[in-house]
Amino acid sequence: MEWGDHKHSGQGAAPPTGFPEAFTNSFRGLLLGALLGDVRNADDILHSGPIIPQVCWALDALIKHRLLTRAQEQEHGFDPEAHPLAPTDHLRQGLLHWGAFTRGWADAPRPSGWLSEVPALRLDRGPAPAEDFAQDDLRGGVTLSSNDFRTPSALFRSLPIAASSVVAEPNVVSGWCATAAGLTHGHPEVWSTTALVGLLVGHHLTEVFRFGPWAALDAASTIRWFFRDMPENPSAKRLLQAVSSPLWSRDLLAALSPDDTSVSVLAGALYLFERARTLRPASIRVLAASAADPHAVASLAAALVGLEQGPRGLDTGELTRHELSWVVDTLARDFCVTIWSPPAYGGEMDALAEMSLRYPRES
Repeated sequence: MEWGDHKHSGQGAAPPTGFPEAFTNSFRGLLLGALLGDVRNADDILHSGPIIPQVCWALDALIKHRLLTRAQEQEHGFDPEAHPLAPTDHLRQGLLHWGAFTRGWADAPRPSGWLSEVPALRLDRGPAPAEDFAQDDLRGGVTLSSNDFRTPSALFRSLPIAASSVVAEPNVVSGWCATAAGLTHGHPEVWSTTALVGLLVGHHLTEVFRFGPWAALDAASTIRWFFRDMPENPSAKRLLQAVSSPLWSRDLLAALSPDDTSVSVLAGALYLFERARTLRPASIRVLAASAADPHAVASLAAALVGLEQGPRGLDTGELTRHELSWVVDTLARDFCVTIWSPPAYGGEMDALAEMSLRYPRES
């Protein structure tokens, strides 16, 4: 299969010959891997930093966007030629909910639905400079923040967005990821790296859906395709070095990931992933120590391991001890339900009716 085939995954309802269970497991592994890669403590109850709650609210927003899209399809009829609407407005609302709920942002809309009842999401887990700076832009409906931050938080918010690649096209969803990054980050480097992560994850999830859980994550091909018109781009060179270096070296990880910028975190995570594809997140966290931002690097690397291996590649003991495991897993499963469930016809039970109660439409 040629790499360009990723553009022809199709859009609309998932075909019955696909592997939705394999897709769901891969998606769950992706998000739960990110959760465990970001563990910050060794107590009985595990917790992570500020990025995971952002991912939770992004998932909540995506589910609401998908439910609205499905309701519109039922009301007006499904048009297979129509381009699906980007979830940017819902994601902006999700960031405002995160800010109001977790950071105490004044004048931000209060969230609704079951996620607002989770006590662990009320706790401030650490600084989020780009998001805090962008709060006025978010409240004002600005779609491109005016700051110059290059922090990696937008990379992680792109992970759940990428799952939409089976109902849109991976390259379209990659653009959604870049646009979502622009809500909080004004630096082009963040847009491009976030788009690349969205394409990498989205294409792999599409492959899993089409061919089953035996698909291997091919980061090198994705990077080459993404930078096909600018092969001398410094980011392309660094990322290709990260996936092609044959030996493990803490010094090389430190050189590939010398700061907390998005491209640096992505390079470190890809380098670590290629050498830790069968390791548990706890081991990945140890190996990430020489990166400038070890938590972000370990979290993204463990997410990629979970994407490829599914939940079986994660530590069940750590999952049972993490305060947000059930939250992340529930959100992941619910998002997949909004993707797979067929519309109800002729008095049939609507599988999404109860979902709409748990994820009410924003006023």
